[in-house]
Amino acid sequence: MMIFKPVFILIALLTIGCSHVQTKDIAKTLVGVGAGIGSGLMTHEIGHHIAINQKDQVDNVVWTSPATFELITETTPASGRLIATSGIMADVVSEEVLHWMPVNDFTFGWHLWNIFGGGITAVRGYSDSSSGGRDYSLYEKYGGDRKGLAVARLGYSILSAYRLYGNKKFQTYIDGNGLLNLQWRW
Repeated sequence: MMIFKPVFILIALLTIGCSHVQTKDIAKTLVGVGAGIGSGLMTHEIGHHIAINQKDQVDNVVWTSPATFELITETTPASGRLIATSGIMADVVSEEVLHWMPVNDFTFGWHLWNIFGGGITAVRGYSDSSSGGRDYSLYEKYGGDRKGLAVARLGYSILSAYRLYGNKKFQTYIDGNGLLNLQWRW
């Protein structure tokens, strides 16, 4: 039964991504949107890999699938929370970069992963710590507020969807001091 949930979500995202396409272009669009969704998933998991390597936890992790890992032994609370949220952080950083790029099939698929995939896992992570998003339950295990993280992630997904579809003037920029800022242009 576990395989059906991800497959259903993938089919739903591809349907949303291809709803604007004429029939003759559907194969090209499916490949572009699918590649974007896959890139979003890979970026999320690479975020976890980076945090695991930076916190010297490589020998403490067992990857049960390309997108699922377990910590063998306990780690410090700060390291556990960082490892749990690093995939979400990678999603947010990639979404900010995507907002600077023109939208095509590939970038649209990546937006779908970040916005809808992130929103769905946030709702699951908020509603149930045992079967909800694994990142959220791991975050809670190491002393984090699972519901607070889920609300923040869902809020970011809503803001990103608004920026993508509604108000493109809400921009991120890097100021002269190298700090990332948000700016709302009127």
